[in-house]
Amino acid sequence: MDGNSSPGMDGFSAGFFKSAWAIVGLDLCKAVHSFFKTSFMPKQANSTILSLIPKKDVPSTVMDYRPISCCTVFYKIISKILANRIQKVLPSLVGNEQAAFVTNRNIFENIMLSQALLKGYSRNNVSPRCLIKVDIRKAFDSLHWSFISNTLLLLGFPLKFRGWIMGCISSLWFSLKINGELTGFFQGRSGIRQGDPLSPYLFVLDEMFLLSLLLLILFISLLFFLVYMLTMRRLAYILEGFLNQSKSLFLVLLDFLREISLSDIKLINSIVFGLENFCCSTVLLPKTVISHINKLCKDFFWGIPVGSRRMVFKSWHHISSPWSSGGFNIKDLEAWNYSLLIKWIYSISASDQGLLSRWVQSYILKHEDIWHITSKAHFPSSFKSIVASRDRLVELSGSISAAQHLLHSWMSGSKLNLQQVYGFFRNAPIAGSSTKGLLHSQIIPGHRIVCSIAVQNQLATIDNFKIRGMHFVNRCSLCEHDEESHDHLFFRCSYSASVWHQVLAWMGHLRLGLSLHDELIFPLKGARDWQIAWFDVSFTTSVHQIWTERNARIFQGHSHTVLGLVRRIKFFVIVRLLMWKHHPQCSLIEERLCN
Repeated sequence: MDGNSSPGMDGFSAGFFKSAWAIVGLDLCKAVHSFFKTSFMPKQANSTILSLIPKKDVPSTVMDYRPISCCTVFYKIISKILANRIQKVLPSLVGNEQAAFVTNRNIFENIMLSQALLKGYSRNNVSPRCLIKVDIRKAFDSLHWSFISNTLLLLGFPLKFRGWIMGCISSLWFSLKINGELTGFFQGRSGIRQGDPLSPYLFVLDEMFLLSLLLLILFISLLFFLVYMLTMRRLAYILEGFLNQSKSLFLVLLDFLREISLSDIKLINSIVFGLENFCCSTVLLPKTVISHINKLCKDFFWGIPVGSRRMVFKSWHHISSPWSSGGFNIKDLEAWNYSLLIKWIYSISASDQGLLSRWVQSYILKHEDIWHITSKAHFPSSFKSIVASRDRLVELSGSISAAQHLLHSWMSGSKLNLQQVYGFFRNAPIAGSSTKGLLHSQIIPGHRIVCSIAVQNQLATIDNFKIRGMHFVNRCSLCEHDEESHDHLFFRCSYSASVWHQVLAWMGHLRLGLSLHDELIFPLKGARDWQIAWFDVSFTTSVHQIWTERNARIFQGHSHTVLGLVRRIKFFVIVRLLMWKHHPQCSLIEERLCN
């Protein structure tokens, strides 16, 4: 359980219980055992903060908010125990078509299979067919407790286990959190909570039961067509009992990206991983789409407003390369797209029992194999993408046999090592300065970015503008004497030299600063890991703060003395390294830093 997760009504997070386990651990265990003996959940333990997260910039109705439940740690422990027990039996209770929340199943198989089945629906000369799309809105809120209880009973769950489940979900008390303040205290009457470990599994079981009822009603309607209208009324009645209303959700990829502001590399990577979930695992993105997405990410990275242009000193191909090549380790979307599609080749060639693999073997491959079949016009778009990724793998490896050998070498047990596959497709090393000193995990991300650009002489200094034909008065804003360049700004300037002298002395290095590149690869012989972290964090923070000081003087008219800037650098370094609490020498680090 994450120690930093939001606390419940009692205000105690999981981190509190972990740190105070020697004091409260025994009492907490006794309370959990008491619940499993009596199935009684005290109101205080199941009181929940209902945090309303706005879905729009200007929410006007209750429907414009997403309710997130912040449960107590005591409840989460019990709920997690029950969820783990349900998880073990869930695959035997639901059909193969149910993929969400079921171990060793992939929801993207259902997406790709749906695309394949719907491909022929638009033809004129096909047999009559029907598609029912149920896109559930407010799904968790619309479940009735009696429906959940009856479902568990019909599935054969023991009486005591059903009592535990109902004890958890039927003793709900809520308090709304609006603008940071708790408002009201009322009892829940139906529904399950987002944020409760039990909720996804209960929903899957009830959804499976709903599907069974729908199939039964549809089967009856086929047999007794004369009573079709009555059957449809029964179908509507079942749906009404399960949910309040439905809606259609459409993902417009490029419009979504235009509305999101990316502030750093983590947000850019999160967008790429979001694309993975919805697109990259099921279809090969067109190069024009990839190019447009990369342009949007590049503009956000450099802070360029939509529709504007600005001079940049580093190409996106260089920026998205790994740290070891001088880039910022942003995923290459095209290579990642190929990597995610390759896993389907192994799944199909290994003839696993997944829905997609069985369907492809029966209706597409028939007597052929995935390595030799050629793409045909009538193939579904998802399978064409799989064939295209296979062709790319064969092209890069040289032959089909070499591609098969590579695929087997990427297997780790029964799973494909996606990082190795991505490394193969991303294999495009870029010449650049060594960035070994920028790889330490404790370096502040924003400082790492500025330092990496500075080491490669790509910051927007006056000499770089001059090279590109833009002429300004070339004078260092820190010392106001010499011309500004990377080497002068960070080390030869009298102001910067004084900063480096004090920072290095603080770390025990009685010497002058060298240069950006030389400091980056400066050998620390016999140094411990925390001493290396101290040097790397101090180096990157100093570069960042000197650059920030330069910009503040030019654009804001603000300045710090040498002593003031050194204090800022020490503050950032101390705070960052004191967060390294898991280190076995944490107390020694604190003593050395703060003295």
